[in-house]
Amino acid sequence: MGQKGGAVMIQRNKRRSTFEVLKEMQEYREIFKDRPDQEIWVTPEEAARLLGRERFTVSEWCRLGKVHARKQRSGRWQISFTEIERYLREGLLQDKQKYRYVR
Repeated sequence: MGQKGGAVMIQRNKRRSTFEVLKEMQEYREIFKDRPDQEIWVTPEEAARLLGRERFTVSEWCRLGKVHARKQRSGRWQISFTEIERYLREGLLQDKQKYRYVR
């Protein structure tokens, strides 16, 4: 946080380079290296932090089908690391994709 003219300014999520994102994702993979065949899923909050976006933006991408995501029965979204990597390479999806519920 910084101050400007007596007002407190909250620093927004800073956009990050692809290299920074991939490096942090590799650190996550190191944590789960004992389960290499299992996909790593993150919440929109975690994906937003990785990508330097707002949580609301990532949640809207999920809702609108702009990224492949799954929705749990509790209503919470999950995005896979594979999808985050696809987004970094190709960008947002153009056609709306139907999300899937997780049992």
